[in-house]
Amino acid sequence: MLCNSLCLGFDIEATNLNLVRYTIKRDDITLDTLKYDNFFEKLLARKYQDWVYEQEYRWIVPLENLPHEGNLYFKPFGSDLFLSKIIVGPRCELTPYSINMMGGVNQKAFKIIKARIAFRSFRIVQNLQGFKQPDSRRS
Repeated sequence: MLCNSLCLGFDIEATNLNLVRYTIKRDDITLDTLKYDNFFEKLLARKYQDWVYEQEYRWIVPLENLPHEGNLYFKPFGSDLFLSKIIVGPRCELTPYSINMMGGVNQKAFKIIKARIAFRSFRIVQNLQGFKQPDSRRS
C-alpha cells in the first residue's frame, strides 16, 4: 500500500519542550560561546524567520540509553510521549483498519484523520468526507 504523507501528533509534557526562536541572522559562534550552559540546546531550538508560521516546539532527547537500529534512534511511547493522532495525507492509501493493524503501538486512543489539499490555498486541511470507500468496480 502506497503512503508518502503521514503525520504523527503527540501529547508531550510542556516542561519537555523548547519553543523555537526564529531569527533573521546567525549567531557568531566562538570557543567562548561554546562554554555557555545549554548552548547546544539553544542552538537546536533556532530556525530562520521564514518558518515562523510553523509555531514549532522541539523536544531535545539525549540518545544514550534509547533503543536504536544503526544510526536510527527510537523514543518509546509512554507517559511522557503519548500518540494522540495520525494524520493521513492526501496521497496516502492507508486506511484506519491498516493503521490499527500495524504493530508497535500499544495504545488505541489516538484519532485517525484524513487530510486533503485546500481548494483555495497552499494548506493541508482535514477531509471532512473522511476516507474513500474502496471502489468495487476496480480490478
